[in-house]
Amino acid sequence: MPRDTGFDQGDDAWAAQTSGGGTTATAPTLAFSTASEPAARQFAFWQHCNHGLVDVARDVESDDQGFTAAGSLWRLGGLALSSGAAEACRYRRAATHIRRDSLDHWVVSVIRRGTRSLRSDDRVVINDPGAPVITSFDRPYETMRDDSAWLQLYIPRDTLPALGQAIDLMRFRRLDGAMGALLQDYILLLAARTPRLSAAEAARLADAPAIWWRPASSPRRNCCSRRHRRSNLSNSPRSSA
Repeated sequence: MPRDTGFDQGDDAWAAQTSGGGTTATAPTLAFSTASEPAARQFAFWQHCNHGLVDVARDVESDDQGFTAAGSLWRLGGLALSSGAAEACRYRRAATHIRRDSLDHWVVSVIRRGTRSLRSDDRVVINDPGAPVITSFDRPYETMRDDSAWLQLYIPRDTLPALGQAIDLMRFRRLDGAMGALLQDYILLLAARTPRLSAAEAARLADAPAIWWRPASSPRRNCCSRRHRRSNLSNSPRSSA
């Protein structure tokens, strides 16, 4: 599935689906695998899945060797949860992408296997199975994933309007510590339970982030370093997302 939601964008491409209509079901809203394509077309298929959201590239001399990737996405009320796995790739979301689609969702990424290196402006963060990382579509970024598997939770900003500044403060950094571990456990449990939820139950999950983020976004309780625990927070410019 599209990956890196904001950065690797494999998964990010799925976030665009959260603004559409449709009904939530126990079956994924979207599901695909490059195995459905001939080997020589598999990487191009992956690029197509991410087209418009991120640019995708890899370091190989020929596409004939194929490219293995697969994923699923579930709509959970206004939220979306994606699960994916893919071979190593580079992803780039530029200012031109942001101006074109105006997406500004937050993306919480949990790595199940492998490593993701993320750069935004002068900040570099490593996303591995040890801690989740929050990104957002309203900031340019570049990502490098090795052969990996991941989960991503897409959260529209209007879901948590009162906590926007606090969550923005935690973007593009590892969420180490107890609250980060709880958030990661929540997303792992969500991925395990979602396929068994009824449509009504899945829709009600849109209320869950507000319950979790109130304690998690407290400046005294989140995992950000002290120098970032400031009262004069500012929103990320929408024009740059």
